Amino acid sequence: MKNTNKLMMILGAATLLASCGGANGAKTGEAYALCHGGSYVAGATVTVEGGKVTAATLGEVCLPSYITADEAVDAEKKVTGTIMDHGAEKEVSYYKEVKFGSYTLTATVKDGALSYEGADWSKAEVCSAYYKAVMANDVAACGDKTIMTKAALSKDENGYGGERFNWKSNRDATVDAYVKYGSEKCLAATQVEDEAGKKYWTVDGVSTGSTWTDFNKIADGYLSYIAVLTAAEANAK
Repeated sequence: MKNTNKLMMILGAATLLASCGGANGAKTGEAYALCHGGSYVAGATVTVEGGKVTAATLGEVCLPSYITADEAVDAEKKVTGTIMDHGAEKEVSYYKEVKFGSYTLTATVKDGALSYEGADWSKAEVCSAYYKAVMANDVAACGDKTIMTKAALSKDENGYGGERFNWKSNRDATVDAYVKYGSEKCLAATQVEDEAGKKYWTVDGVSTGSTWTDFNKIADGYLSYIAVLTAAEANAK
């Protein structure tokens, strides 16, 4: 299909091989990569048995920059600068230091913009270490592990999207479609718009129930949700 070669190159650079086999021949693969505009990390598992996908999971966590340091935080623990927030400049403060696994991020102001430096998020091992640290409540902001917690950073728990966007519903629909139809059909899924202007993804003309933009979008620097699942499946073989 169109863009397949580009997709597979991205998968090779941004996923982590990790599989385990059970006595019944089932194997489970994992994959971790930046997703949704490159501002979040997705983690997926896919179980394959007899050449068929039998189960899958998909999660997503926000990067440390999702949590800002307010006025109550001591000045020596934060760095203030400008970020771009949905196309507009905004002054915020980040925690000066964030640690997870063997990585240390430092809030840095460069060319007037504020960002974290200290890890290459294009590498699967970085995404894996961060995702797993979030899930284990093992991310430290200036030595404090009660700030960047799973409850604050995991989209399963932090209420991401509010009433405007149902993240869990889209995630569940995407995983269900992947298990039902498989990688090839989901990568070829098309987005249609109904009479009310609502967009949703279809496979073989049937709605998947998923409405989010990055269902199978091909982009530079990050993976679509289906691409992360596809990489996890490849790692199970």
